[in-house]
Amino acid sequence: MLVMLALADYADADGLCWPSVDKIAQKARLGSRHVYNILRRLRADGVISVETRGGGRGTATRYRTTKLDRPWAG
Repeated sequence: MLVMLALADYADADGLCWPSVDKIAQKARLGSRHVYNILRRLRADGVISVETRGGGRGTATRYRTTKLDRPWAG
């Protein structure tokens, strides 16, 4: 729940966001390894999708929350 709230805090109106794992961990007050595991589970459960994978330093992964999580989205 804390990771989803952190993602929602960074997301735009379409549910797209690209915070670093370290930023998510800091906001959720969790360790980075724990956040990686939670993000993997959220992707497997279909709660979030990965739009673009990060490719190293300075290239962030883009996440999108599913439409089901955004009742305001048609």
